[in-house]
Amino acid sequence: MPNSTTMAGRRIFISYARDDGPRVEKDAALLRAGGARVFIDVQDIEAGSPWEPALESALAKCERVMVFWSRAAKGSTWVDREWRTALRLGKRVIPALLDDTPLPRELAALQGISRSSDSVGVANRMPKLLGAAWLGAAVVAAAVGWATLRVHDEAPGPLPAVVDLAAPARSASDAAVAAAAVDSVRDQALLLRLRINRAADNEASANSLREGREKLAAAIRNLPIDRMATPDLVRLHAETEALRAALDARGSQFPDDSATGQEFRSLKGFLTSATISDPTSAPPYPQDDRSFKLSVLAVLATLIIAYPLVHVWHKRRRARAFVEAVLSV
Repeated sequence: MPNSTTMAGRRIFISYARDDGPRVEKDAALLRAGGARVFIDVQDIEAGSPWEPALESALAKCERVMVFWSRAAKGSTWVDREWRTALRLGKRVIPALLDDTPLPRELAALQGISRSSDSVGVANRMPKLLGAAWLGAAVVAAAVGWATLRVHDEAPGPLPAVVDLAAPARSASDAAVAAAAVDSVRDQALLLRLRINRAADNEASANSLREGREKLAAAIRNLPIDRMATPDLVRLHAETEALRAALDARGSQFPDDSATGQEFRSLKGFLTSATISDPTSAPPYPQDDRSFKLSVLAVLATLIIAYPLVHVWHKRRRARAFVEAVLSV
């Protein structure tokens, strides 16, 4: 590929029909972006300057003449005059084909390049395709993040399954609040185990079990989840396992249709929904999902920042490729 110094030293004259102006000006911009010095009448002739002398002067100074050939160019007297003058002056003339209009015999003998809609359509659409791809990736990242957080928020039971064993150290006040709340749960769990061990097949015993279950549920609901750490969960796990063992030991002693038997089934259902897994054996789960949210935001920010960078890179790559094609002819 030519280097920037070589590109900057090339003077290129653009010959085109006025009807093709919008398409030609895009290619002229690509050539300039690639380092070439481009003359195009609508941009490089000062207001009030005579057209004919300015065009002839530019033709004389240029090294290459790009003739953007089309149906409109074929009918343009100025385009015809410009390419014929360029050949007479010994300039290198490069036909750039905008459509399938046949070239004159003199131009047909020269090596040209295709700039038809079909040949540049994909390249021109590439920024839009990249934008669509980046937007799709951002939507997918946002959807995955939202769905994951929703699953976390809707996890059954009053407590997360486990906490992150590498969670940051808590303040002393947070640790004290968590310890007090865990002590309250432990006390209610101990009282409920005593009620289970003393349970009898009567209405009073069933009411006592129900009262103990409700007090334990209230203590669990009051746990400060955001202030808890692994040691707190270890203690809670031990209490729920002890309750489960007590229920399993005595549950078979009462008929299912009795008031006490029905309350035992309610207790088992409650423990199932409020189970606290052993945090020393389960996979880590973030205690605070802020880090996860920040990760999702980081992905989205990366996508948003990367798109314009890739867009600029693609534009420069197109410019250099086009200039290389022009200079290699």
